[in-house]
Amino acid sequence: MMGGHHAASGAAAWVAVTTTGTGFALLPADPAGVLTGALVCAGAALLPDLDHRKSTLTRALPPLTTVTARVLERVAGGHRAGTHSVVGVLAVGLAMFIGQAAWGPAVASLLLGALALKALKFIPGPRWGWVAALAAGISVGVGQPAEGHWFAVAVGLGVAVHIVGDLFTAGGVGLLWPLNTKRFALPFLGKTGSQMEWLVMVPLTFYALYGLAGQAWILIRSWL
Repeated sequence: MMGGHHAASGAAAWVAVTTTGTGFALLPADPAGVLTGALVCAGAALLPDLDHRKSTLTRALPPLTTVTARVLERVAGGHRAGTHSVVGVLAVGLAMFIGQAAWGPAVASLLLGALALKALKFIPGPRWGWVAALAAGISVGVGQPAEGHWFAVAVGLGVAVHIVGDLFTAGGVGLLWPLNTKRFALPFLGKTGSQMEWLVMVPLTFYALYGLAGQAWILIRSWL
């Protein structure tokens, strides 16, 4: 899937599990928590693609993301291998758990927020990456959900949504890496960027925007 679609699917997944209007509110959150959590989940939905040094996302926060991409490309066996596997999900979960414990969700969200904003075309150029990252970190620090485990859930959900999205494309993912380098695919969406992908993602993106706009309006009214 395309980067923007991954980010949108992460935001949509967070809206689905945190807002009561969806019927899937497994982790109910207040409006601020929905908005900030969606940013984190959207960013996490891009993390697996940091295994590709030529990806647009690797230029979001240079030199951190560019160096990380070069390392992951070698260590994780190339694109859609280690970072798109069960092992990769566990590694990301552990890293974010350590990051949350050591620095807190706000600091750990610097990278995730910038990745999401970059993929969604809200960052005009590479020099604005760190500015967007700082803004994302502050917003998460101010409006994060009260539930202590929200950050781990948002990151895990985002990564899982990314892998499922790529599983539905013709390229597939290396789910069982490194035990098995075979790529598994259920190519419902066809090739990345296909018409079918757009047909699925356009309404899903509108769903995410509608849910976030509703929560933003509730938050604004509470300030008035």
